[in-house]
Amino acid sequence: MIASEVEVGAGTALVSIAGVAKDYPKLSTAGDRLRTLVGLLFRLREIPHFSALDDISLEVWRGQSLGIIGENGAGKSTLLKIIAGVVRPTRGTVRISGRVGALLELGSGFHPDYTGRENIYLSSALMGMSRRETKSKVDAIIDFADIGVHIDE
Repeated sequence: MIASEVEVGAGTALVSIAGVAKDYPKLSTAGDRLRTLVGLLFRLREIPHFSALDDISLEVWRGQSLGIIGENGAGKSTLLKIIAGVVRPTRGTVRISGRVGALLELGSGFHPDYTGRENIYLSSALMGMSRRETKSKVDAIIDFADIGVHIDE
């Protein structure tokens, strides 16, 4: 997750999540599909479901880093998709100050035939940044990458 350098008040978290939960309907059998359909049509509360996330709360402030660690199926990708706005939570609130871009797949926004510098421009374009905005931040990005002269290889 990358939060851009948007002007944010000193007392504002870049990412604030409170009581977030995500349920997915269980649809492994025809009976599950039918029960889910009936539950949705008649607004029944109990629909067979799997809870991918339950009551997640956190805040990320400017300058902080956060690692999300867990076993396969623990909900890491689901949480990142919710933060990125790709998936809506079933319950809870998500507040984002600034712009969020998520790399949910290793290698997203990376072209193996491009130099590091060319990949910076590619990735930033995929995040919706203008060429001028990228150019103003390229030195900081290169410093952060910490690969020195190899950036142009």
